[in-house]
Amino acid sequence: MKKLLELGFKKIGKWSLVDNELNFEIDSLAKNTNVVVAFAQGESVKFISLAEDSLEIFLKKLSSDGDDQKYFSKIVNSLKEELQENNIEIYAMKNKKFFGFMTKFSKEDITKMIHDFSPLWNQENIKDRVKNMLKKDRSAIKKSEKEKIKKEIKNPGSTKAKPKKEHPSYIFVLTKSYYERGFFNIKTSYSHLVSDDKVPINIVLDSKKTIVGRISRTANATKIARVIGNKPLRIWFENHSGINKELRITFINKKKIKLEALD
Repeated sequence: MKKLLELGFKKIGKWSLVDNELNFEIDSLAKNTNVVVAFAQGESVKFISLAEDSLEIFLKKLSSDGDDQKYFSKIVNSLKEELQENNIEIYAMKNKKFFGFMTKFSKEDITKMIHDFSPLWNQENIKDRVKNMLKKDRSAIKKSEKEKIKKEIKNPGSTKAKPKKEHPSYIFVLTKSYYERGFFNIKTSYSHLVSDDKVPINIVLDSKKTIVGRISRTANATKIARVIGNKPLRIWFENHSGINKELRITFINKKKIKLEALD
C-alpha cells in the first residue's frame, strides 16, 4: 500500500454489498476523467485500471447490470466474493499534469504498473494464471489429445476416443477467515452444484486424502452455500496453503468436491 501512496494514489472510498449488489461510495474525483483507480484489501492491491470516462461512470459500469458488466464479469464476481468477508477500499489519482494538458502516466506506463503490482483481478493477469493452471491441471486435455479430437470432428468414426469429461471448477483465494476457521464460501453461480443445508459432503484434498464436511446455507445472509470442514480442513490449509494463496475447487457431484493448493 505504501507503494501506491508513493505513486500519488489517495484513498477516496470503498465498495460494499447491498442485497448482494455492488455499491460504491467515493468522496472525490467522481467527475474527473482519465483517473487511475485501484481496489485494495488491506495491504493487497487487487485491481488497477484507467478510467478514461469519469470515475463515477467507470464504477457504475462495474456496479450496474448491462453489456459493460459482461466485460468486467470476473472483476464483479471477485468483488462480491471478497466483500463477503473483507472490506475493499478504492484508491485513485488524477492522471494529468500541466493544467490538464498532458498525462502523468501513459497507457504503457499503466500497463507496466499493473505488471509490477500483479493485481489478482486484472484481466491479463487472470488470463496468464489460467494458462498456467491448465498446464498444471492433470485433467486438462493435452495438445496431442486436442489433435485427436480435431481429427475425430473432421473424420467421424475414424476413432472411438472421446474427450475426458471435465468437472466444473474455479479458483478462489484463501482469506484469513477461511484459513483460521476451516471453511469457505461457494460462489453464487456454483452454489447449485452442492447439496442442501446440513448435508454431509466429501472433500478430497489434493487427490490424496478425503475428509467429511457439511454444507451450510444459513451461515451467510445471502444464502450462498458454505462448506464447513472445521479442524481437519483448517489443518490442511495450514500444511498445504496460506492466507491469500490460491486454491482450486472442483465439483465431482453434489456430495463430493476436490480441493487443490496452487503454487
